[in-house]
Amino acid sequence: MEISIINTNQLMWHKHRKVLTADASELGYKPGFIPTSLVIESAWTRRLVRFELDYIEENGSLRFIPVSLPDKSAVKELIIFND
Repeated sequence: MEISIINTNQLMWHKHRKVLTADASELGYKPGFIPTSLVIESAWTRRLVRFELDYIEENGSLRFIPVSLPDKSAVKELIIFND
């Protein structure tokens, strides 16, 4: 299984909701590609955090939750919109 690594420069940060978002097409994902695990690399610290697929919304958007984040209050979820 190949794990995608995404840099935070490719994501939008919603500070008040503590959510990262991106459009699938902007990440280069082809239609039908559903990653089950992703690694986010901080553009500032180079720290890596693993996210796992939590569920798929009816519109095809993917919701991920952090699984290797020491301080879970920093990021609550990652959403990749199916565009």
